[in-house]
Amino acid sequence: METRKEYLAKKRKEVLSTIEPMLKAFGIEDFDYVITNKNQEVLVIQGQKIGCTLNSISAIVNEVIGYLFVNIWARNNGSMPFKAQTLNFVKHYWIKED
Repeated sequence: METRKEYLAKKRKEVLSTIEPMLKAFGIEDFDYVITNKNQEVLVIQGQKIGCTLNSISAIVNEVIGYLFVNIWARNNGSMPFKAQTLNFVKHYWIKED
């Protein structure tokens, strides 16, 4: 039987292989999927940490899409209706550094 640590190591590889082509298509090379010593799962894209503990691969892909939306599309679209509310919703699991 696989231990939690082994499962998370395997999941990390799968996550990285899944999101790599998406991020590299936008010229983003700085990303990782970190497993902390407390088994917390954190997606890190260009320094932005996003909490992903217990997320499925598809939920993590959604977080990547959200990151791209916020940092590429929304940044260049000043006339977006309900911009503040939309960005707050997308960034719900983003970890703010103190």
